Amino acid sequence: MSLKPSLGRVLNHDGFSPLDLALRNGHRETVRRLVRFAPELIRIQGRERITPLHYAAEVEEIDFLAEFLMKCPASIEDVTLCCETALHIAVKNGKLRAFKVLFGWLKRTNNRREILNWGDEDGNTVLHVAASTNQTEVAKLLVKYVNVNAKNHEGLTALDISNTKPPIQVNARMKKILLRAGASKASRLHQLPTLAEMLGSPEALIEKIFQFNAYLDEGLSGEMRNSMLAAAILIATSAYQSVLSPPGGVHQGDTNTSNQPAVEPGEVVMRATKFYPFLLGNSLAFGASLGIVFLLLPTTGYGVLHISLVLLMLGYIDSALTISPATPTAVCFVFAGFLLFTLIVAVRMVWKLLQRFPSASWETIGSVYFPNRD
Repeated sequence: MSLKPSLGRVLNHDGFSPLDLALRNGHRETVRRLVRFAPELIRIQGRERITPLHYAAEVEEIDFLAEFLMKCPASIEDVTLCCETALHIAVKNGKLRAFKVLFGWLKRTNNRREILNWGDEDGNTVLHVAASTNQTEVAKLLVKYVNVNAKNHEGLTALDISNTKPPIQVNARMKKILLRAGASKASRLHQLPTLAEMLGSPEALIEKIFQFNAYLDEGLSGEMRNSMLAAAILIATSAYQSVLSPPGGVHQGDTNTSNQPAVEPGEVVMRATKFYPFLLGNSLAFGASLGIVFLLLPTTGYGVLHISLVLLMLGYIDSALTISPATPTAVCFVFAGFLLFTLIVAVRMVWKLLQRFPSASWETIGSVYFPNRD
């Protein structure tokens, strides 16, 4: 293998790769050596496009299943000739422990969760398969992370499939789990436009939001992302510095010896007619730049940074109110930046929630911007 790595990709006349054969014949040490030498061998598709990960899920080789996922995370995206993921295979064969390993990895890494909503050649998601085989424990785990009202190619939801079983086979617990999660029969769901109808209609605002977020996730190059981050941070720094040291400075203390009302220490010297436009523009610039930083940062694994951005926004508000005259106009202008920041953050968070709990309408739109996902 070290002399000719391509041998690891060669299939025998039965359609099996060397890793496949080692796994199927119980040569565990050979499997580990092959995976250690070339993790990409886990993605070699054999007969019916079955990979070693698929086989490990089918026979419930949970140790290898976990090892394959850690060595080659992208292998979770591989599908068989029937468009089945490793999750489909585990549930279809009643391998609960294998499913829990796959599901647990997806949940812990917070990565590629959309795979849970992928359908097989008949459009059945993993939840459809669980409902058809009365696997309540699988359904209980899935309902928090999938679209419970997804339809297969026959137009059936998981609840429909559960109800189509003979009365003696209907699992009351399964129906209870699905109903509690908000599952409905297909006949009760709002009729959504087809992909052709959507493409023939004017582009809606929700599609523009979808397109923008999709671009941030997959269309933005690393170099462009870094450039935008640098520019946004520079603008935010300048805007915050402008509040700490406004044009004309601030009053240092009460040196008033006349009968005029005393000015609060720290209040801006600039006249209100000039200060208000400066305050509004500066607040909007700070809120927008901070929002852009939030958009460009990954949503997972950066929780402390996200909290820091919110705290920085609150610090700006406090500083801006300190130097501003105590008037409703000043308060409104300061909070204009906060509202802009909140709006940007809200759009991003709603997008991420819809990715995690997708609806059928969003899946239709998503098929335009992500045509190769299924």
